[in-house]
Amino acid sequence: MYKKLIKILNIIQLLLVIILTGVIIFWMTKLILLVDFDWITDSYFIQSSKFNWIKFFSQFITIDLIFVLPLIMFNFVYYLLNEKTKGNFGKLVETVNVVYPSIVSVITLSLTANELVFTFITSVIAFIVLTIQISKFIFKQRK
Repeated sequence: MYKKLIKILNIIQLLLVIILTGVIIFWMTKLILLVDFDWITDSYFIQSSKFNWIKFFSQFITIDLIFVLPLIMFNFVYYLLNEKTKGNFGKLVETVNVVYPSIVSVITLSLTANELVFTFITSVIAFIVLTIQISKFIFKQRK
């Protein structure tokens, strides 16, 4: 129980650091805009703050749900067949459940986003993956 609590606290701490970093970057960008540097006003971060994110996320979620519905049906059929036949389709289902959503997310992102947003979001995803890998390495070193 104590180890689970420590793991949860470590995850919360990691999320808070990521959120705090984002907030600091946001406020530093606003501060730089007050100083009015021309080179920073053309950056990806400033342009992405002017982007219509609500429209983008609504389109992204709608198209993503359309693509994910076949995956939900596939899993439903798998569980129905698995109950009756006791088949061994587990590896196939695990592979489909990992690969299909990632491909669908990239396709949906490329359909709904322009170059700026695609670059920005893939950078954020790469940062999150890097942070997860670093945290796994740190937690492995503690053991």
